[in-house]
Amino acid sequence: MKVQHLVLEDDVHRALRAHKRRTGATVREIGNSALRAALALPTPGKLVAQKLASVGKLSPQDYARAVAEAERELKAILARRAKDSSPPPGRTRRVGSWEGRLLCTGSDGAYQVFLWWARDGKKIASLPHQHERSHEWRYVLRGRVVGRIGEKTVVLGAYESSYVPPGVSHLSAPLTRDTAMIVVLAPPEGPSAEKAQRKAPQHRGRSTLNRSRR
Repeated sequence: MKVQHLVLEDDVHRALRAHKRRTGATVREIGNSALRAALALPTPGKLVAQKLASVGKLSPQDYARAVAEAERELKAILARRAKDSSPPPGRTRRVGSWEGRLLCTGSDGAYQVFLWWARDGKKIASLPHQHERSHEWRYVLRGRVVGRIGEKTVVLGAYESSYVPPGVSHLSAPLTRDTAMIVVLAPPEGPSAEKAQRKAPQHRGRSTLNRSRR
């Protein structure tokens, strides 16, 4: 089978080399991760085309309605992925090169704390997703993490943190085999949130985080 290579522009090569220096990720790892994310998510243009074809008209009103429906559908896909990626109470969940579990839910049910760690060295990112109403804070315990928050790429080392507002698409990947990070969602979100509030250990946030570091 003939192998076809993707031809990149000079500015893309420079950006990839700079990204490799910052993160240690190879061009192949970066490319595979980006392509997985792109192929896993329908583009707004494709969804708009589908909506226009379904109505059979091209008026400005129909186009505006199709764009709005496509945006709602894309938002629903991203929100559904966020719910599907949350570890259920008492179990772990694997997402890309991550594996994680729920540590606790706040005593007032206002937040959930998760622990995520690298399960392999492949540096595979989680799929793009977003939380409808949850604020997300990430705190790296060890190793390195590369993330995408909206249009911004963020690289975090040990003891560094980042914040993701509600409604913003994001993803992340562990860059080292020993990577581990804490993720806090406030308020909890997803089908397991109510169940987690009943079953997860109930501790105050300060004592819980201190306990997780020991």
